[in-house]
Amino acid sequence: MESDKKFAVDAMLGKLARWLRILGYDTTYRQEIADDELVRNALDEGRIILTRDTLLVKRLPPGSFLFIVDDVPADQLRQAVHELGLAVEEARLLS
Repeated sequence: MESDKKFAVDAMLGKLARWLRILGYDTTYRQEIADDELVRNALDEGRIILTRDTLLVKRLPPGSFLFIVDDVPADQLRQAVHELGLAVEEARLLS
């Protein structure tokens, strides 16, 4: 179920992290975090990593990440909603 999806967002995607939280998704974001720590925490907690870091995705196991292609936050959110099959449910907003 898409509502069970949890995310770890890298430092390049702070606005996307904020929007995922507004939509009610469990999303971690730390501006100052080393890639190794981000990956370790995400994998330990069953989170999907959202990143724009091309070097980072080369180190990640398939299915554990979504590479965000756009610079514009609205387009980043649109990509995440579409590719991850996320629901935008009024009851979950700001939860």
